[in-house]
Amino acid sequence: MAILRILSGVGAGQKFDITQQETLLGRDDFCDITLPARTVSRQHARLIKDAGSYFIEDLQSVNGTRVNNHRVDHRTPVEDQDCIGIHDIILRFELDNDGDRTVPAMAAVSDTAVMDSAVAKLKGKVVATTEPQTDDAFTGRDSSLVKLRAVIALTKNLGSSLELDTVLPEILECLFEIFPQADRGYILQSVAGKVNLQPIAIKHRRGESDTISSLGGQIVARVMQESTAFLSSDPRNDDRLQEANESVLEEDLRSVMCAPLIGPSQKPLGVIHVETSDPQHPFEQQDLDMLISVGNLAGRAAEAAQMHEAILALDRQKRELEMARDVQLHFLPSQRPDLPGYKFYDYYKAADQMAGDYYDYIPLPDGRLGLALGDVSGKGISAALLMARLCSDVRYCLLATQTPAEAIGRLNRHLRQQLVGDRFVTLVLFVLDPQKHKVCIVNAGHMPPLARLAGEAVEELGGDEVCLPLGVEKDTEYTQFEVQLAEGSAIVAYSDGISEAMDPAGRLYGSQRVREVVARTKPDPVFAGQALVADVKSFVQGHPQSDDICILGFGR
Repeated sequence: MAILRILSGVGAGQKFDITQQETLLGRDDFCDITLPARTVSRQHARLIKDAGSYFIEDLQSVNGTRVNNHRVDHRTPVEDQDCIGIHDIILRFELDNDGDRTVPAMAAVSDTAVMDSAVAKLKGKVVATTEPQTDDAFTGRDSSLVKLRAVIALTKNLGSSLELDTVLPEILECLFEIFPQADRGYILQSVAGKVNLQPIAIKHRRGESDTISSLGGQIVARVMQESTAFLSSDPRNDDRLQEANESVLEEDLRSVMCAPLIGPSQKPLGVIHVETSDPQHPFEQQDLDMLISVGNLAGRAAEAAQMHEAILALDRQKRELEMARDVQLHFLPSQRPDLPGYKFYDYYKAADQMAGDYYDYIPLPDGRLGLALGDVSGKGISAALLMARLCSDVRYCLLATQTPAEAIGRLNRHLRQQLVGDRFVTLVLFVLDPQKHKVCIVNAGHMPPLARLAGEAVEELGGDEVCLPLGVEKDTEYTQFEVQLAEGSAIVAYSDGISEAMDPAGRLYGSQRVREVVARTKPDPVFAGQALVADVKSFVQGHPQSDDICILGFGR
């Protein structure tokens, strides 16, 4: 018969008779041998009996399975007295061929096991030991070697991952190797959005409940406030802990030390706290110096992890903004109108991911065509959301009223109820009648559009007819005026991203230059729009765009 005996870790001292052909080990309750530790996978490994021989097989566990400190990557034979590592739980495989030839539970846990523990750490794993400590654990060359290897393992663990929920508990395991007198320890860290420190790792050498002592809580608050490590080799007679004497006696604390997690920012991000009830081996200054060094290393890792998380959050935000921008662009027209005898031009470029400029073509039931160009005050997501709303609101108001002026008045009353703070919208609305070749215009606070009518000079349309922007006053009366479009006429409207474009010296493009560009091109909306875009690009010389740019033109 074969036996599996837990030497260290969760359930130390238990033994299991192996009577089946296959024995499943894991964290789930239905496993043949249940190992209730978070480092153990639900179905971690399988022990197989085949033709009188035994084999161990890892079941693609997260933390792996080892036989005598060698990681298992295929079915591996196990022999009498082999040690099987399930992360930080060590089991010994024993064969009892003579009926009662088994070794006492803890007989094999000796200096060799301690050295195996250190070797395992060098491979990036931490093996806990529950063996009672002796003076040999505190003195001598072997003790120094174990501590050195534990420090190497600790450093390696810190550099192995940005997942602190995994790394910091392993650091605590290493500290229990470095400080063999430690009975209880924990690592607390500040978490975004939380006022109090959150426990990341708690360890009790004797397997007690995961609690933090009342004295520890007071010391942690002090260390966080002062950003200075704390050591008390005799808490019972420490004047700094007079208020905590009762808890010291209740919890039988003989020595305690605590160090802040401090990274490059020099701000405490949490603490590492260690306690002992061993009166013969109190913590000393050299122990505190070691803990401070660990705290600095862990603080650097914590800041790196926080920075990594911030970068990931920014990357997620960037992707979300790109998706939102794609959605926003779907609100804009996908193609220009196909209206016999007329040409149309539009150009749109956002300054940021999200834009507040708006334009649209709106077919009306009687054959007329609405054209709108607007500019929402401000930038960013709020302006973009309002722009998206305008797309539907303008259409609705134009279809639900008799005249363009009534449509803009209704839109203004609606927006006045919805806009927050000092938000407003400038908008110019055209309603083109292709049968009468007339265009009706309403201007709500926007720059007057430019027109070349039948070869005449460029002029601003309706400079005296500009009304208040939308959302400023609820009862604003909007007026409309008409323009006759003879052949060879063109009208161009634009947003202030054109006139306020800047060159590297900070000079504005200006409305006058817009007029000059439109004037020196033939009266065609496509030629005029393309010339205007090209001239603005030449003027800014690569200077970053400070506002959204939108151009809308049409002509006969």
